[in-house]
Amino acid sequence: MSIAEVKAQTQQAIEQSNECISFIESAKTAIDNAVSAIQEASQDTSHDKPREAMSFWEDVRSKLDEAVQSSMAGSSAAEDYINSI
Repeated sequence: MSIAEVKAQTQQAIEQSNECISFIESAKTAIDNAVSAIQEASQDTSHDKPREAMSFWEDVRSKLDEAVQSSMAGSSAAEDYINSI
């Protein structure tokens, strides 16, 4: 495989990672909307299940943030690779 082909395939991988980040950002918005909806729906209750749901969803949100950071770090490493060859 030529250097140009390696660079092109690596660039394609970076683009796929960026697409993944876009999907994750959409998922983060959906989770944020879910948290907001249950907060509003449960503001007058002392039931513990809405808080439990919010806790799980906030955990999901945190993990999605980590996924974005990891994907960005991977893209940065791939860019470094492209620039080094």
